Amino acid sequence: MAHDLHLIGNAHIDPVWLWPWTEGMSEIKSTFRSALDRLKEFPGFLFTCAGASYYEWIETCCPDMFEEIRQFVKEGRWVIVNGWYLQPDCNIPCGESFARHALYSQRYYLEKFGVMCDIGYNVDSFGHSGMLPQILKKSGMDSYVFMRPGTHENPNIPELSVWESADGSQVRCFRISNYAINLPDHFDWWHKHMDEAAEKAGMPLMVFYGVGNHGGGPTIALLNHIEKLQKEHPHLIYSSPSQYAKAMEKYDLPIWKGDLQIHAIGCYSAMLEIKQWNRLAETSLLSAEKMGAVSNMLLGTPQKKDKLQDAWKRVMFNHFHDLMCGCSIKEVYTDARASYGYAQNIANDLNNLAAQQISWNIDTLGDANLPCNKDNTFVLWGFADRGSPIVLFNPMPFPVEQVVTIAKHMTSITDSEGNEVMHQRVRSTQTGNEAPWNTVFTAKLPAMGYATYWAHMGDYTQKDNDVLSIGEWNMSNEHVSVEIDPETGFLKSIKCLDTGREYLKDHGAVPIIIEENHSDTWGHGLFEYRDVIGRFEFQKAEWMDRGPVRATLRLYFTYGESLLEQDIILERGGKFIDLRMKLNWREKHKMLKLEFPVNADNATLTAEIPYGTINRPMDGTEKPIQRWVDVSNAEAGFAVVNDSNYAVDVKDSVIRMTVLRSPIYADHFGREANMRDSSSIFTEQGEREVRFRIIPHAGDWRKAEVVQHAYRLNTPIYTIYETYHKGKLPQCAEGIRISESGIIATALKEAEDGGAYILRCHEAYGQDTAGVSIELPQIGRIFTADFGHYEIKTFRIPMDAAQPVEEVNLLEL
Repeated sequence: MAHDLHLIGNAHIDPVWLWPWTEGMSEIKSTFRSALDRLKEFPGFLFTCAGASYYEWIETCCPDMFEEIRQFVKEGRWVIVNGWYLQPDCNIPCGESFARHALYSQRYYLEKFGVMCDIGYNVDSFGHSGMLPQILKKSGMDSYVFMRPGTHENPNIPELSVWESADGSQVRCFRISNYAINLPDHFDWWHKHMDEAAEKAGMPLMVFYGVGNHGGGPTIALLNHIEKLQKEHPHLIYSSPSQYAKAMEKYDLPIWKGDLQIHAIGCYSAMLEIKQWNRLAETSLLSAEKMGAVSNMLLGTPQKKDKLQDAWKRVMFNHFHDLMCGCSIKEVYTDARASYGYAQNIANDLNNLAAQQISWNIDTLGDANLPCNKDNTFVLWGFADRGSPIVLFNPMPFPVEQVVTIAKHMTSITDSEGNEVMHQRVRSTQTGNEAPWNTVFTAKLPAMGYATYWAHMGDYTQKDNDVLSIGEWNMSNEHVSVEIDPETGFLKSIKCLDTGREYLKDHGAVPIIIEENHSDTWGHGLFEYRDVIGRFEFQKAEWMDRGPVRATLRLYFTYGESLLEQDIILERGGKFIDLRMKLNWREKHKMLKLEFPVNADNATLTAEIPYGTINRPMDGTEKPIQRWVDVSNAEAGFAVVNDSNYAVDVKDSVIRMTVLRSPIYADHFGREANMRDSSSIFTEQGEREVRFRIIPHAGDWRKAEVVQHAYRLNTPIYTIYETYHKGKLPQCAEGIRISESGIIATALKEAEDGGAYILRCHEAYGQDTAGVSIELPQIGRIFTADFGHYEIKTFRIPMDAAQPVEEVNLLEL
């Protein structure tokens, strides 16, 4: 007897790809109308569709159709799957972005349809991060459907499995073979093929049918053909992914640990711009929520969760896999730029609003007897010898000590206790009659809090350089020495001054060029990029900063028609080196990588992924990462932190960060189809800037605080130039205290239901951690929690102090 084949009627819909979102919206309307008509014509037919954003569009522009859908959902014939906003790329968004996909989408489904999805569904996404099982599980989904990578790309992944993330969370996982069988003769072949596969597997399988990509869904002709076949083959049953998952509960499936990779390796470096906008928007929105929550705790100011949700939805839409992976037409990115700008503007407004509200209530006047206005303010900035108050805000969940820049030329800086702080004059972006100088100094800032510093004017005298030692081609501080090769401009040496250890096996920060004319935008069919054809050639060097706080050597390179400025930056007290690259890129069908040969034998590769880390073999294959990658052995290691780059390869302890690549827009097997011509438009032409942080370290990446460095490189410190006034707030305040450094608070926001704060933390070191003390000192809340390794925990903290803190899931339920 044949095993059941569960027939999944669907329409795979790309809201953008080879068309803009406006056309995508039209295709969704027509597809949904067609699906509703088929449901009326074929009483046994079930229709499956994912994407909360699609339903929001229909609710807004076609309310009558939306009501029809609601009725069929109630009947169980229109099946909503995937409790996310759409089918995103599943490697590039940060961990908290995946949490927001679930939070906003599942609650929308519950409100509008009275259901929540129990199955994750990303059939066209190109790879799937290894921590998704925990995120799915804590969002109400215990199964997952995917298609890519296929068996030809990674045959090791079982077709049917229990997928387990590093924390131990498990979901049943089903790889399908096709999502768009659209013709009767195609269906005949597929159902025979799947009959054989089901017989071999010894269990039922799913068969997806319906016109896809540009929408469409099951046609009348195909449904008539299926119903004719069903009379002869009763094991062909109309079904849904959820029904199939339930039928599979009785089967024992093999366990798969780790991520599900990889379909198209070029997706994680194509269109650097979109990845930069995404990183900035995610970081800024999370900061805005934290700043707003702290302002509410201190002052009772209203939080702006509706505006924030609107901004998050713009960001989540741009997570769509063909968009985020850089594979769409140019027009799609024109729209995405505007959409990210909308979200970024909201984040900027709310960050500034919270900072301004708090700083205006800080007592900057103290006991001084100064003439004031009626509202107790003294409006002149920089009165007499008191200095001028500058309030610095730290949205990060741990205290930081780092170099900050103020856009003023100051002769001295003091902290709130009157202690002078080492500072340095540096060139500003201003050029003109006014003094073109900024001031940099090292600030100590409390976690999710603020500190007030005082800037003083007068005759400028550069402080003695008591820590930074600067030569013609070398620089060092208390911890690290750096030497540059004067012939090549590459890093010749990075040494730890405490141990004398050399961290480079050969020249480092080498900008190498790779040819990829044989590939397309996706990098289809490739697993590595190793066709090195050259490197940038060194032209000259120029010292930009040579002070007691920061030293910067600018190196100038050329390759072909492209120019590169690379700044090597060493700071006072820093155990790291920052690299700032400014490119004018004019190459076509080429890739730029930055190479670091690490002096570490028998090493382990660790990379950050959304809400976790992963160990990978150093086999030279291109792999997606989040903000950092590390190569360490038992004695020492070397980490590279990025501000917007998501691809790397590592072979024999040589880290090669992919900076950018320049294929043609949406070149889908274009060379094979002989479609490249003079009308083809190349990506990444023009100026780009990226930053990296190099962290040579003793011990492993945990001891080196690589996780915290990733936050520091990516998270701006917000600066408010204040004046003199009375206020109820002190000059320094802390927003959060967490007893263990491996517990990271990623989100602090207003609860969706109101009346409480939501605090989300995760264990970042892969270590079980018991008795963690978490304190919100501004509202007098303190509680303890136990974290398993890599566990995500969400706490609901009522504003009513009489109510207890409770743990909830990612949906705040």
